[in-house]
Amino acid sequence: MLVRFNYLRSSFRKFCNVIPVQEDTLLYFNDTGRRSALLFSLLGIAQIPVWTSMFVLAKAAKDEVVPESKQRGLIGFVARRSLLVQYIIVYSFPIIGIIFCGAAFAKCLRSVKRITLLKGGKMLNIDTYAAFNTQRTLKVNVENVSAKFPRYTVPNCVFTIKGKPFSFIVDSAGVFTDTHVFDKVLGTRKHWHI
Repeated sequence: MLVRFNYLRSSFRKFCNVIPVQEDTLLYFNDTGRRSALLFSLLGIAQIPVWTSMFVLAKAAKDEVVPESKQRGLIGFVARRSLLVQYIIVYSFPIIGIIFCGAAFAKCLRSVKRITLLKGGKMLNIDTYAAFNTQRTLKVNVENVSAKFPRYTVPNCVFTIKGKPFSFIVDSAGVFTDTHVFDKVLGTRKHWHI
């Protein structure tokens, strides 16, 4: 009896999540994120020379023998430390740079530009920003999209896609063209069994 109930419940959920549409329907668009995507891209690229120069300075300070009278600033700070601490200081700069650069580019990839429900109501086209104002399009099944925070509970709608490592952000400053369909497709939380 329990197996039959679970089957009926899952069938009902699948039936409720499919919205029959006769043509592609635009659910959401936001063109104001172009500037922030470009800004975060430039910020990510700017991290490379900054942290590389810090690495070069720290490596030069580690290798250079400086008299105690001239040990000031970064060179003096590195020169007064033990060898292990010197290596940690020197090689932490490129790691920090890579983390900042990756975080800036990940912010661009998470911001949603446009969401379109394709004909038939089973597939979504999700357009996100990529580095330097380029666009990335994801074509996903409606059943693989689950809301972390629906549109009406927080300022920004946050949703996940099954199989993707991070969540996507729908900015509330954008235009929701069909709120009823958007809430039915992206506003429901689905529980996946992996």
